Amino acid sequence: TEEKQSFKDGSICGYNSLHHLLSANPKPQLYQCSIMLILCTIGAHQLFTFVDQTIEKRKEKIFHLQR
Repeated sequence: TEEKQSFKDGSICGYNSLHHLLSANPKPQLYQCSIMLILCTIGAHQLFTFVDQTIEKRKEKIFHLQR
């Protein structure tokens, strides 16, 4: 299957980077795949810590958040 092939070639659902996957306006299944990759890579706890730190820095007006 396509999923097994992308695992073998080291790609993320056929994309060679997470940036390319997200910038291609992916289908919900690919977006879910990227979120799972992030959670597996950095761990959910670190992700929530990062979000909390980002919000605190924004409150301190250290930088501007953009979407």
